[in-house]
Amino acid sequence: MIKFPCFYHPATVVFIDDHKSFLSALKQRLPSNLLALAFNDPIKGLEYIKNNVENSAAIKYLENTRINEFQEHDFNSPKESIYRLDWNKLSNILVNKNRFFINTVLVVDQMMPDLDGLQLCEKLNNNPIKKIMLTSNSDHEVAVNAFNRGLIDYFLLKDSPELVQQLTYKISELQNEYFMSLCKSYLGDNISNNKEKLISLYEKVYAETNSIEYYLLDSRGSMLFVDSNGNMTTLAIMSTDDMQIYAGIAEDQDECEIASKLANKNSLIFFPTDLDYTKPAKEWSNMLHPALKLAGSDNIYYSIIKERKNESDQLKGITPYRDILSSAKTFWYNSYQNPWWTLL
Repeated sequence: MIKFPCFYHPATVVFIDDHKSFLSALKQRLPSNLLALAFNDPIKGLEYIKNNVENSAAIKYLENTRINEFQEHDFNSPKESIYRLDWNKLSNILVNKNRFFINTVLVVDQMMPDLDGLQLCEKLNNNPIKKIMLTSNSDHEVAVNAFNRGLIDYFLLKDSPELVQQLTYKISELQNEYFMSLCKSYLGDNISNNKEKLISLYEKVYAETNSIEYYLLDSRGSMLFVDSNGNMTTLAIMSTDDMQIYAGIAEDQDECEIASKLANKNSLIFFPTDLDYTKPAKEWSNMLHPALKLAGSDNIYYSIIKERKNESDQLKGITPYRDILSSAKTFWYNSYQNPWWTLL
């Protein structure tokens, strides 16, 4: 089983520290594309994480639309049995801005009045949010014990000159782990056997398309990438065995040209929606894409599809991350009842 999230998107980081000046200074130094929410009152911050309506709805929403819920397609062939994402569920996620408001990481100061960082993390022990504790030299041992007990996921010295760089890196790493815990990958043996090569390809496409979200589309390893403006790119993956199967189907239906392109590995086929799977071979032409061989692999081909033909109408209402960031009114607030995203 490949060990990477089958989906990922930006989410909210919560900061809790009783010093407003520290939060304000931190805001100026953190990456501008980080969606963050801050409290200078630890009790209100705790209440928010545990009880906030928008946050709870977002978590429940994703739990009900897990990306790992695939539909099986048989194609009347014993050789071809894959799992494919339920496209309606993916569409529901992409058009719902609540996906960005899930609290994935908490950054909390240890030394606070009324409720210190350790006590706060103890009260969130069963919450899936990842936890980073900020400490001083005097309470370093507290953080070590909390880490060993599994109450926190990491700790940093608050007065470290490299605090912002360390925080930025660790937040990214823990958000990745958070999404890892939400889903599992259904990938075929051919893909699993090419794990490192496939991950390298994902990273390449992710960087070249300036993407900030990605979603596994099927058990072959096909992936949908989305940038901050909501532009989508599909990375279609297909094995040589798959291409031969579809070539045979096309040949049986007297579509010799299509069969030749697939058999000679000049093209691969990608079905954008579930409905497309049911179409006869004579309607496959606009679903054929130039096939490129995965470097270092003998049996895996891919195609990068920028123009998404037959795109689901549901995706036309996608909520891009850019709009969420541009609508953020403030970095921190002291009113638990009025989170800033209600101002969107």
